Amino acid sequence: MNQELRQALYTLKMRWGEPATVYRVASSTTDLQTGLTSESRTVYAVDRAVLIDGPGKRDFVYHRSFIAASREFIYGGTFDDRQGFIVIDATDLPIGFTFRQEDYVVINNRRLQIKTAEMLDGVAIVINYSELVDQPVAQVHELIAKDYLDLLEAIQ
Repeated sequence: MNQELRQALYTLKMRWGEPATVYRVASSTTDLQTGLTSESRTVYAVDRAVLIDGPGKRDFVYHRSFIAASREFIYGGTFDDRQGFIVIDATDLPIGFTFRQEDYVVINNRRLQIKTAEMLDGVAIVINYSELVDQPVAQVHELIAKDYLDLLEAIQ
């Protein structure tokens, strides 16, 4: 069973695997005067993770004044929520690594928030994720030194 699962995971990774990055927030501090939050993160690179997107759905959230008293004018807002699964090979992460709900995975500049994570026979980790669509804050863009250089400058 274990060998069959490894073979199936290898096939999934080779056909549909995408580079992914796992972020774990180590510590977070907030400056009370300015309101700026700085956090230190531990980053784990995963060569190939399999992303299985689920169907998106649109939710509507009522404002509390509507719930308190039934009025004709409705206050609230809609948001799109997408859920799905990520399959990661357990050997791509450090030994004994367990996911927490504060951790998140970035694939194709999309921040995928972890809802649950489950280990399958010590071979693969299956993650149920949630992503708020059209939320610019959720996108992650890693910048490198080349992004700051002009065309005539070079890295030494």
